[in-house]
Amino acid sequence: MSAAPRVVDLKRGRTRRLSSEIERELRQTGVRTLVAAVDGVEDLGRWRRAAVMAAHRMGHRARTYVWGREVAVELDLPVTEAEDRRAAQLVANLLGIRSRG
Repeated sequence: MSAAPRVVDLKRGRTRRLSSEIERELRQTGVRTLVAAVDGVEDLGRWRRAAVMAAHRMGHRARTYVWGREVAVELDLPVTEAEDRRAAQLVANLLGIRSRG
C-alpha cells in the first residue's frame, strides 16, 4: 500500500506568510495601526485574516477595516497613562478649559 498524497492548502500557506510579514512590520514600527493601499493588496479577505492572525500571535486582539483606498489593522492595545493625559489635554484645549498645571 502506498501512502495517500499529502494535500497542501496553498491559501492557508499564503495567509501564514502574509501574517508573518504583517507581524514583522507591526513589531518593527511599534505602531498601533498598520495601513496598506488597497491597490497593493492582492486579496483583501486574506490580508484581513492575516492581520488578525498576526495580532493574535503578538497576544493582542485586533480589528480590520477598509477606509477609502486603504485597508488597516488596528491592535487593541491598552491605553497608556501618557496617551490618556494627552487625550484629556486635547479635549480641554478644544473646550477652552485651562489645565491646572
